Amino acid sequence: MALGFKLGNVVEHGFDVLALLLQSRPALLDDLQALQQLRRFILGRVVHADQVGNLGQRQAEALAAQSHLQARPVAAVEHPVTPRTLRCNNALIFPEANGAGCDAKLASEIGNGESGGGFGQLGILVDCTRVNQKKEVFSIRTRMVICTPYHQGLPMSLHYPHAHPPADGELIEVAPGIFWLRMPLPFQLNHINLWLLRDGDGWVIVDTGFPDDSVRATWMQIIERLDGPVKRLIVTHFHPDHLGLAAWLMEKTGATLVMTAGEFLTAHAVWNEVGGHGARFMVEQFRQHGLDAERLAKFEMRGSGYRKAVPALPEYYQRLKAGDVATVNGKKWQILIGHGHAPEHMSLYCAELGVLISGDMLLPKISTNISVFAATPNDDALGCFLHSLDGFARDMPEQTLVLPSHGLPFVGVQSRVAALHAHHEERLQALEEACEIAPQSAAELLDVLFQRALDTHQTMFAMGEAIAHLNLLEQAGRLSRTTDAQGVIRYTRRTACTAH
Repeated sequence: MALGFKLGNVVEHGFDVLALLLQSRPALLDDLQALQQLRRFILGRVVHADQVGNLGQRQAEALAAQSHLQARPVAAVEHPVTPRTLRCNNALIFPEANGAGCDAKLASEIGNGESGGGFGQLGILVDCTRVNQKKEVFSIRTRMVICTPYHQGLPMSLHYPHAHPPADGELIEVAPGIFWLRMPLPFQLNHINLWLLRDGDGWVIVDTGFPDDSVRATWMQIIERLDGPVKRLIVTHFHPDHLGLAAWLMEKTGATLVMTAGEFLTAHAVWNEVGGHGARFMVEQFRQHGLDAERLAKFEMRGSGYRKAVPALPEYYQRLKAGDVATVNGKKWQILIGHGHAPEHMSLYCAELGVLISGDMLLPKISTNISVFAATPNDDALGCFLHSLDGFARDMPEQTLVLPSHGLPFVGVQSRVAALHAHHEERLQALEEACEIAPQSAAELLDVLFQRALDTHQTMFAMGEAIAHLNLLEQAGRLSRTTDAQGVIRYTRRTACTAH
């Protein structure tokens, strides 16, 4: 999509703008309610519709489209094009001025942390013509626009207080009363971080590790060294590396299991292959999304990997839910619920300690797998995931220490969330463009998302993630969905004339 201005002019005059007017579309102003929704969408979730008029007078409001950019102060003086911004077919939105175009820190924050590259000044091109008022929100297609590209290789601005992980069986204190334990995983992702929290005369364990004899042996050594009983076992979500040894640890320690209801019940549904969960449901889902017979047969032969990876499930638990507070060693931990990676993933945040135990919701290097399950075929898992991350970025102080389930502990919640937004938007655009020439199925688009050979285990995650991205695009009005004569779901890019 061509921009109606010269980049040189933007660079010459700096970035002291809220948005640039590309084409006039006065008819958009006819519906006041629609205008308010569009304002709220463009300016991000922090800025309310009734505050748009005095943006230039406020020094510390978020200036972002769909929260793709980290919250930044707006320009000190209201730009004259601001009142006309919402009359555009397209609007280009920038973060704050004040030399931001030359700010290496900002460039790294909004760069793609996965590739290690960084951008200079980056804006969001919003197509205001693609709206869906029936859902009472505007589904607006966004496109990243890079201005004055920065030198490649600029690192994402995360700080790692601990450069090296603990050795086998070693405990490293990462914050007062919080100890880091690392266990091996039999996958390409070869480790999981577990956390032990001192709790008065005892201990709380967060997540269990994968059920393997070496992991069990390490746990026995750890438990024997503890100077008090294990009182509680908190499990962030139902995946095998987090829940796999819960029943065993409860038996060995007498600890009470603490989970959310969504994760506890999903674990039982997946383990027993009921309610749309299990191998047979997944095979049919992948068939509908175009996976070939050869790879489908491998999934049928493989059966349920979950039951093999979780030898036993607990039959009872203590429930926690959004907004609850868990007290550990006199410190209050707020329960934060995230969606997209798992149904009701639990993270824990202690404001007094400045620590977030993020589980799999926020990882420093890799992008968390976001999949759509057969039981919820139309779920917007990716949209839910990004919305959950926005809550972290909005509510966490910049200096929060993040304790992830994989990778190193880090500081930089806002930077990492911004990078994940940019990463997924890039993938969404790639899928959208691939669907422009001819209708495509999720299976046919795997090569677009994953430029490497995938084994059966990896294909399972890849298919789930491809469907998640396609569901978001279809529900945002960027793709249309059809089912062909063979029952295969295919997606086609929507043009401007078909978006209404």
